[in-house]
Amino acid sequence: MSRIFAVAPALMLLAAAGCVYPPAKISRSKPSAQAQALRPKPRIEAPAEPSLPASMPGEVLEVKARLTDLKGGLRVIANQDCYLYVYLVGVDSRTRLLVPNPQLPQVKLAFGRPWEYRIEEARHGTLRVIASTEPLPRRLEDPAFGGYRGVVKRLRLARLLWAEDAVSLAAAPNAS
Repeated sequence: MSRIFAVAPALMLLAAAGCVYPPAKISRSKPSAQAQALRPKPRIEAPAEPSLPASMPGEVLEVKARLTDLKGGLRVIANQDCYLYVYLVGVDSRTRLLVPNPQLPQVKLAFGRPWEYRIEEARHGTLRVIASTEPLPRRLEDPAFGGYRGVVKRLRLARLLWAEDAVSLAAAPNAS
């Protein structure tokens, strides 16, 4: 009993300061048919071709990635000139840097031009694309320390303009 009386004045002070709100009434009944009819229905649409509005340099960088229908490829488009980094995050959260690689040492994507990359070695996991207005130093792009989450943490600390997008390989038309 003494605890209740000790807490009550503190709650009254908080309520007077506007910090405590009155308890809301909880309704456990089902919504009426009329209320359900007024509720908006979710619309499911097929993925459209990636397109971005034109923007001026220095504004927000946007990147859109999607799987192409032919031969398991990745198509990326951006609203500014940028450098691309493609990571494969497996179902076990292991991360590999796919691009840049020895065959593609640096990918510079031009504004409005799609870039395509054929994915041959992976059929499961998630492709994650990072676009940056400047080339990333090796210490930022390397997934060896912390995987993809570690890369994103380091990018957030760096003072760079960057964006990311992800595509699941399970959605690929020829995934097996």
